[in-house]
Amino acid sequence: MKAREASKEILAIDADVAKDLQKESFGFSLPSLPKLSLPKLGGGDGPEEMRLAIKEVRKSGRDYVIEMENGQIWRQTGGRLNYVPRGDIEAIITSAAMGSFKMKITDGKSTVRGLRVRRVE
Repeated sequence: MKAREASKEILAIDADVAKDLQKESFGFSLPSLPKLSLPKLGGGDGPEEMRLAIKEVRKSGRDYVIEMENGQIWRQTGGRLNYVPRGDIEAIITSAAMGSFKMKITDGKSTVRGLRVRRVE
């Protein structure tokens, strides 16, 4: 087994690394994993909700693009964003039906709800 790992044929990761991978891949569709019949990483189904600090919200055509402090980029696919709270804002992204995601944007005092999003980076 050590020889196969040294030749990069196999890779072993621990549960903490698996959880980090799940958090980093939240929002991405990974269709190849179920086809390979791999066990669930970290023993769970992954996070149902993520809280991320927002770096920037910008308009792109008719939609908004939300860039997170950790480098993730999400694009609005539905719903309305009538205003963006000011100051330190946070996104709360939750899994929705059929592999989609919903986002709330909050500054702690006011919250914009019902924004459908998809991860683009």
